[in-house]
Amino acid sequence: VMPTPNCWVVQGTEDSSRQTLYFSEYNSSQLAKKPWVGPVTDIVLPTGGCAFPQYYRSRVFYSNWNTDRMGVYNVVSGGIVEYAYPVAGELGGPICKTKNNQIVIGTRNVGYIMVFDTNTGTFTAYKIPTAFPGLKDGITSDKNGAVWFTETGVNKLGRLVLP
Repeated sequence: VMPTPNCWVVQGTEDSSRQTLYFSEYNSSQLAKKPWVGPVTDIVLPTGGCAFPQYYRSRVFYSNWNTDRMGVYNVVSGGIVEYAYPVAGELGGPICKTKNNQIVIGTRNVGYIMVFDTNTGTFTAYKIPTAFPGLKDGITSDKNGAVWFTETGVNKLGRLVLP
């Protein structure tokens, strides 16, 4: 049972080294932290609409459904840093990690694939080349590093091969 009622859990991610799960709590602007053994606790975030988390190297990266930024929660220090997308007005959507340890977010306004370099803390934006705006539902990276994503509004799948 989640400690915050009506928090709307959307997606989870696992830190297997610390035997802990993290879940987004969209309606309450929080992440939930759940050790494999123990209760769920909430982590309050600075901006609202945390929807999709992705664990990597002691950090939980999360997209914000309601803002044009990505957040990063440090599981060791408890610190939170947010990064604005290089294209204003793009709202966060699905998230994944590539084989090259980049964090990838699909945005939902015009529709971009935002690739975040975890070493430099910078984004590269790739516009989705369809006339219908928006990406909403799914994104994943294959074993070769290509990013596959849904284009819900035009009933297509897209593929981005990163340089």
